[in-house]
Amino acid sequence: IPGEQVLAEITLETPNYIEATTIEVSKPSEQRVEPRCQYFGRCGGCQLQHISYGEQLRLKANVVHEQLRRLGGFQEVDLDGVLQQMIGMADPWAYRNHMRFTS
Repeated sequence: IPGEQVLAEITLETPNYIEATTIEVSKPSEQRVEPRCQYFGRCGGCQLQHISYGEQLRLKANVVHEQLRRLGGFQEVDLDGVLQQMIGMADPWAYRNHMRFTS
């Protein structure tokens, strides 16, 4: 979560990015919440469940913005005023239809 301090293990290093797995959260974000699902972290279906819902929406909107800019080739001026605020759900639970369990 942005703003957290963690101890992490690097699992993949490339010239363009590094992937890592969190070992321990030493300073949690104010946006960190207790995951509601007992399978969180194991099934892969709810990867952001440990983040407050409002922050999830903000992060997802930022991903769309960055993908349009980086992969789509759009300039900031092209995106200004085009992307709107993400609309959340009144009850963001009990709608998922995907689970992926790995051993």
